[in-house]
Amino acid sequence: MKKIFSILFLWFSLLSISCKKENSVVDNSLQECASNTKLNLISLMGNEAIVSFVENHSQKDIVAQLQYKKSQDKDWKDAVYTDKNNILLSNLQLKTTYYFRVQLTRGKESKYTNTDSFATPNYWINYSKFYSGPSNLYDQDNGIFSIEGAQHVLYGSGFKNVPEIKLTFSAVDNALNQFSIMANVMNDTMMTFEIPRDLLANSPYVERKIYDCMVGDLPLVGFKSFSEKNFLIKGDVHIVNRDLIINNVSIDPMPCKIIGFYGFFGTHEISGVCPPLLYSIGTEITERKVIIRDASGGVINEVSIKPNGTAVCDGQGFAPADFVQVNKPMIAFHEVTYISIKTSLPSGTYTAQIKQTAQDGAVAYSNIFGFSF
Repeated sequence: MKKIFSILFLWFSLLSISCKKENSVVDNSLQECASNTKLNLISLMGNEAIVSFVENHSQKDIVAQLQYKKSQDKDWKDAVYTDKNNILLSNLQLKTTYYFRVQLTRGKESKYTNTDSFATPNYWINYSKFYSGPSNLYDQDNGIFSIEGAQHVLYGSGFKNVPEIKLTFSAVDNALNQFSIMANVMNDTMMTFEIPRDLLANSPYVERKIYDCMVGDLPLVGFKSFSEKNFLIKGDVHIVNRDLIINNVSIDPMPCKIIGFYGFFGTHEISGVCPPLLYSIGTEITERKVIIRDASGGVINEVSIKPNGTAVCDGQGFAPADFVQVNKPMIAFHEVTYISIKTSLPSGTYTAQIKQTAQDGAVAYSNIFGFSF
């Protein structure tokens, strides 16, 4: 009998050890999964951060949950998300350290990854409210449009925390081509900056140039909804030359003298895709003229350009022709790049200049360009 009890005792002892070992394996396995889970801070945009984590295991019975908290908080918060590769943490406090980790749970057991942290900056920019004059020109897919001399308003929060905010613009085709301007901080939620008036030199001729932009330590970015499974993307600034420029002239002598002027002559007259953008791309043009002078400099012709059409021999002689339509998701405008005129002038040497009057009464002139035929 004692032998039987000894055998039973030994069997239960082995069973107990086996269960403890099995439980130990489960615990060690869960902890190993926690140790192998990698945390990533993808981006930090003022009061918003995007984080992710990668689980290096295939055990489907493990539930992973991202948690975060401020340094002074006692309890952790569960992040709400559907995509662990891009978890948006929003409404964060500025100038604050946040900690984040992943809780791995299987049944009643939970283990935690190592804790990582990030500190939010002193200010943030609300890119959905990026204004130039009265028009909201921010393009959430790319960036903004601007024009030389235009003033912009940036909205956000925490600007009073930074006494000076410098904007640095780097040309996308040549990062060494840079310029910087200082923002004017109006209050805690608003600051302004102005694009230099003669940024794009007339020689060599430039219609529009594209820049990357850093606002202090924050990059200019675009942002798309995660519901569409899109992410933060690179933004840019399209700066348009304010000056009207004649860059080249062509002469077609047959069947009558058609003179074509190539260059940049502002925006096309108002149309369904061309809003009047006060202080930005340009206001609606109410009058456009070509001024022809003779070799002595005297004006011999000043004729208004028709809003549409082409120059023909039996017409009045002046009309804008080809234009380029520039499209962005939130804005589209027409650039007039060619103007043709019909003239009965005799052969000789002349100069031409474009004059146009905007809706607000502002008058602009192109350069004076010499030509002969």
